[in-house]
Amino acid sequence: MESERPIYRRTARTVRKRKSTVYKPSKSALIVKKVFIVAVFLLAQLLFYYSDFFKLKEIYVYGNSRVSDDVILKTANFPADKNIVTLPLSTFREKLNSIHWIKNSKVKWAVPGRVEVYVEERTPVMQVRQNGKPSCWFAADDEGMVLYKASPGEGARYPHLVIDDSVTIGKKIPKEPIHTIKSLDPLVPRDLKKSFSYYIVNRQEEVIIVVKRNGNEFKVKVGQVEDMARKMNVFRAIMKLIDENNIELEYIDLRPRQPVIKPMDSAAGTGSGDESGGMH
Repeated sequence: MESERPIYRRTARTVRKRKSTVYKPSKSALIVKKVFIVAVFLLAQLLFYYSDFFKLKEIYVYGNSRVSDDVILKTANFPADKNIVTLPLSTFREKLNSIHWIKNSKVKWAVPGRVEVYVEERTPVMQVRQNGKPSCWFAADDEGMVLYKASPGEGARYPHLVIDDSVTIGKKIPKEPIHTIKSLDPLVPRDLKKSFSYYIVNRQEEVIIVVKRNGNEFKVKVGQVEDMARKMNVFRAIMKLIDENNIELEYIDLRPRQPVIKPMDSAAGTGSGDESGGMH
């Protein structure tokens, strides 16, 4: 008789899930919550706008030497006790850049209640005057902004340029002639510059140098700013020649490979005085 083996039966366990209870606030509770959030937001706004921490109390100016703090503050017209975060900084920059001495400016706010103004002032690079007005020299920067009327004592500090356009303090003249002379002037040997009176630049960006030598004033037609080493070597040789022979000239034309030298016509005197010096 076979022994009886135990019978194993798998029984599935029944897992009972608990029903989670979700709390749904009432409509009145939601309204109270929204009102509370809005009230907190409005209170924060009031504290932000009217707190002394953000009110404009101090203004600092940096980078100015030609333009006084008073002129800068008066021009910008910062509103006192206003919230610094709400200040129209771009508007203040536009006002400051209207000062002809200021090339660029930056305005920013800082806490507590502080505005900082940074200015970049223009730097004179040249003296300019209008053709036909020999005594009215003005200092101008590299962008052509006319800054002030130059004094006779500072004449040797900058190259001199004569143009046909009017020259007025606080207005810009064409910058192309200034850039032309800035590129040419460093290429001229210092010993030759001693006898220079001024430069002329025509509409085609061609250069004439007006030279005064032994009481005689004449023009040197340089043309475009190119091949300057050759032109200056030829110019030096001609200057030596006229000094040794005491020759009075009307002009020297350095543009062709074979330079042209035009002696002064004794019957013509010193010429018509026209400074434009056409490149013929």
